Amino acid sequence: MERATKILILLFIAGIAYLVWSVFDYSDNPEVEREEDRMAISGNSMFPTLKNGDLVHFAKEDPSVGEIVIFTCLSPRCLPEPDEVPGPRLVKRLNKIENDCYTFLGDNPEESFDSRDFGQLCNEELIIEGIVTSIEVK
Repeated sequence: MERATKILILLFIAGIAYLVWSVFDYSDNPEVEREEDRMAISGNSMFPTLKNGDLVHFAKEDPSVGEIVIFTCLSPRCLPEPDEVPGPRLVKRLNKIENDCYTFLGDNPEESFDSRDFGQLCNEELIIEGIVTSIEVK
């Protein structure tokens, strides 16, 4: 077999391999939901918008005021147990952004542990995981 033919065959095989890989690679495809992009709601702090047992889907985006945000609190002010690091994963509505600090409020003030209790959280005190994009009602 000629050298040029061998090179063409190798390029053809490489092209087929790339095509198969790109069709089945979901890592950068926003249409494909990953398990870590959804979570079940526990509690009633966001009632009536979210109810205990609802499943929320979220996207890793920077939040805007008014959006429901999923975040992990790193501040000792919102840790249920002093030695628990990182803190709880919380779902709250973003009420205000001021000087890279966030105010989060639950929709149900009687049931919510939020910025009314722990105050504003600044960038170094939390990990924003994303904003809620859709809800599967229980």
